[in-house]
Amino acid sequence: MPWSHPYLNSATSPWTPGGTAGLMPSVPRHQAVQGLVFHFRADEDAHRSFLPPLLEPSAAHPGEVVWLYAHHTATPVGEDWSDWHPDRLGTTESLLGVVCEYEGVVGTYYNYNFCDTDWDLALMHYFGFPSKLAHFSSSPEHPGHPDLNGVRAGARRTATVDRLGQRLVTARATLEEKVELSDTPLSKVLSSYGVRHIPNVDHAADGRPLAFDLVKEEGFDHSFGDLWHGTGELTFHEAENEEMHLLSPVEILDVYHLQFAYKTGGVRVLHNYLDD
Repeated sequence: MPWSHPYLNSATSPWTPGGTAGLMPSVPRHQAVQGLVFHFRADEDAHRSFLPPLLEPSAAHPGEVVWLYAHHTATPVGEDWSDWHPDRLGTTESLLGVVCEYEGVVGTYYNYNFCDTDWDLALMHYFGFPSKLAHFSSSPEHPGHPDLNGVRAGARRTATVDRLGQRLVTARATLEEKVELSDTPLSKVLSSYGVRHIPNVDHAADGRPLAFDLVKEEGFDHSFGDLWHGTGELTFHEAENEEMHLLSPVEILDVYHLQFAYKTGGVRVLHNYLDD
């Protein structure tokens, strides 16, 4: 039987008599993502400095980094979300991760995640993808507009991320042609590694965290929509409380607009650093 406690009647706090005030929706969840992906190469020394213990640079993907700007739709499995406020069903995210290997398996370690909803901020931390709140802007779309009329060859997209009144990211992309997923590295590099760290603020803990482990997101039932390849420019701006500029692109390898959906069951712990 799964562990339970009568007081914990929702996925996360606050816990209330009806169990409907929890910040984060429960897992498993159905998730659908669409947006821009920049696959590029950064300075290899900087790339290596962002990797935690046990994750190694990949000889097949030296210095490679992935940045995503994604509109994310998510609903919990087994809960009635039909009357939920729309902001509880969607969020915008900007994820930055370094391509690496764990025991020979290629994936991407996402050490940066920005979002615009409180529930996603909490969820990303629980999943091992450190997150901050930010402001997002992207090119609008309307089927009746002669230029901003959807995803197609020649479509141009601009996306920006701002925090604390400063620009963090500016991305510009031009889409060129549809491609097949099998002809791209995306199925490998989008596999997600994270580090889950929960500090213990009890002074008697003497700095030992409650949790500190290497995790991998577990996803099921993946499906992909149209995948477009293009060209683009990506700038990470120097800003207070950030170090993203250290991973600034040296060479843009690929730019994509993608759509995919899957069911997430949470994460699988690969290694507990507290046991070291």
